[in-house]
Amino acid sequence: MSTWTLSLQGQVPLRTGLQALAEAFGAEAAVLSRLTPREPSAAKSLCYDGGAGARVPIARSYAHCLLGQYVHSPRSGSIWYSSLIDCDAGTELRQLQRARCLADLVVIVLSVESKAIQFLELHFPHRLTNDSHGLMNALTGPLLSVWANRSPGRFSEALLTGSGNSAALAVSSASILSPANPAGLSRAEFRICTLLGSGLSAARVRDELRISQSTLRSHLRQIYAKTETSGIADLLYRLLASGTVADTRALALRHAS
Repeated sequence: MSTWTLSLQGQVPLRTGLQALAEAFGAEAAVLSRLTPREPSAAKSLCYDGGAGARVPIARSYAHCLLGQYVHSPRSGSIWYSSLIDCDAGTELRQLQRARCLADLVVIVLSVESKAIQFLELHFPHRLTNDSHGLMNALTGPLLSVWANRSPGRFSEALLTGSGNSAALAVSSASILSPANPAGLSRAEFRICTLLGSGLSAARVRDELRISQSTLRSHLRQIYAKTETSGIADLLYRLLASGTVADTRALALRHAS
């Protein structure tokens, strides 16, 4: 846990700390994510994926798939296991696990504060045993203690320097909307992405396609799952990856308002 401690003190990159945790626990990937009340459907995340180059990368948070309605009010220090919860087989998490041959996701609630909730997410290629659960319980206390004594701003700094999920994504806007359609979008989903990428707001897209708000939400949920994005802001970053950062942020803010 020494490398994790050093990463939280700013002495080594935070992603290096995540890699050390993944390797220590025998996980294939480790994700540090933050959920804020201002963006309840779009967790910010920093990811280490040991399966680099995989067709489906682990590049965002899946805590919401596991915690469901409790994702906004979990107990600090609580541990959640996907293998012990009957998640819908159609959720993004189950789709990821099938695509990557993963068997378990462990979510540890690092902290619950008024401004943000922080999670540590560990993806495993095997289902954890009772002995592994005991080890996880024993190590969660030290993990929380180290997290509580972290240097302020480490997570935000990592995101700003391009170490977060948006910068780590390898698929550009050109590939998402390319004729090959690598994300497997339906015709309606592809059209929605095209309109969003052209600068239309979600409301304008709904009017343009003459669909209801509920239908648009349903399409967007499918798009988020297929493109491995966490919400509208993340999707816009992907769609506009070839544009300037300023243009991307401005458009994301317009859609969020």
